[in-house]
Amino acid sequence: MQGVFVARRLGVSGSLLVQRALVGGATRGIVHGSQKPAADASIDFGELGLRYVPSKKPDKVLNKTFWTPPPSAGEKPVHEDIPFAVDRTLPGKSLPVYTDYKGGGTKVVTIVRKCRGDMQVMKEEMEKVCDSPVTIGLGKLTVDGNFHGRLKMWLTGLGF
Repeated sequence: MQGVFVARRLGVSGSLLVQRALVGGATRGIVHGSQKPAADASIDFGELGLRYVPSKKPDKVLNKTFWTPPPSAGEKPVHEDIPFAVDRTLPGKSLPVYTDYKGGGTKVVTIVRKCRGDMQVMKEEMEKVCDSPVTIGLGKLTVDGNFHGRLKMWLTGLGF
């Protein structure tokens, strides 16, 4: 596909819109990783072939951040034999799932922090949930793409 890059100023702010002028005069915007939509969070986890299928439904979920209330003090995880755990943050009691933008916004990664236990099992389960390769770090797991909401719903369903 041949074309030339065209830049033009938008509005009063003067922000620059870069477009590719295609043969025939049509243009399309260049989509960065930060502009791509996030993965759908409302999927059926039972169809993914997970060893530990989430079965807990949260009472309430805040739409934008996917915050869910933490489990009560005496409540145990859905599966008692889960070899991994994710601790919630102290200030807001939220799950430590973060979205980071690399390479000037062209690459999006999702990071799950405060992980402990058998990281290899968690990595395998997380790869099934995200359908993308996962990298293990010290106390964290990283996956390419925006899986923020999906991972929070998965961890909430497991009882974390």
